Amino acid sequence: MSLALSDLNQKVKDTENEKLSLVTALKILYQEQKRTPQDKDQIHTHANLGKQTNNNGEQTYSTVDSTTPEQSYNVVTRNRYEVLGNGEDQYNTAEQQSKTTQTSREMRPKTSRKVSTNEDQTKASSETSPRTYNSGNQPRRTINVAVAGDSMLKYINPSKLSKSLKQNVHVKTFPGAKVADMEHYIKPTLAHAPEYLVLHVGTNELRQKSPRQIATSITKLGHEIYANMPNTKLILSEVIVRNDDPQLMIRVKEVNSKLSQVCLSNRWDLLTHGNILVKHLKPYGVHLNKQGTAILAKNLSDFLKLKY
Repeated sequence: MSLALSDLNQKVKDTENEKLSLVTALKILYQEQKRTPQDKDQIHTHANLGKQTNNNGEQTYSTVDSTTPEQSYNVVTRNRYEVLGNGEDQYNTAEQQSKTTQTSREMRPKTSRKVSTNEDQTKASSETSPRTYNSGNQPRRTINVAVAGDSMLKYINPSKLSKSLKQNVHVKTFPGAKVADMEHYIKPTLAHAPEYLVLHVGTNELRQKSPRQIATSITKLGHEIYANMPNTKLILSEVIVRNDDPQLMIRVKEVNSKLSQVCLSNRWDLLTHGNILVKHLKPYGVHLNKQGTAILAKNLSDFLKLKY
């Protein structure tokens, strides 16, 4: 059954092909009948063309006419197997390349050229150049006053102090720091060679050490600072009152008394805080509230103004 269907399909295709061939032949005959005698002579003339190949590999046809043998008409045609790139093809290729180049230029991001001034060039060089850090051979930024200590200094604003004193003030806070810790914490600050150094420590050791031991540790630290930076004037700051333990309130007074004696014997300055009271502390009785911080900052400012 399948073989019979395939034979029928093949016969149908053959019939359609024959039909197309007949239609084509009829069209040719119809066009032949419409042509004039002059057209037929022209066709006969083209039939006498001789096929030649020139040096460029192009095919040419010349007429073979007995009356004018010297005269020939060269009709240049293209060999479909020749290499592209001659004649009109070269022109088209160059035109396409020009359009492609122009399109690629238009697709590029446009950058506006701006004539830079000396100020702009200086700013650009400073932004693009790598940051350099201070070494032993480079001068550091001058600090007139350095304030270093425990968390009691936490809310001191160095900018306001600098504006008030018209000097460069640097404040470094080390929460929970004890006197022994400050030996290491203070080294980067001393590298700036400040003119004055305010040292505020002692309150974090009131439970572990006696007032004498605390005063001795602070004295030792002061001597180490002076040995490394003899031109820096040392100012010791009193321990601020506490209200979290009645026993500690007594120790605060004893430590401050010892510090007064240390400053007298070593010719150091002492920054007192007798105007900071219990009401200037936060409810838990250790750190300063806003009012207490303001008083501490004023004590620093007023004391340093006397030095300048």
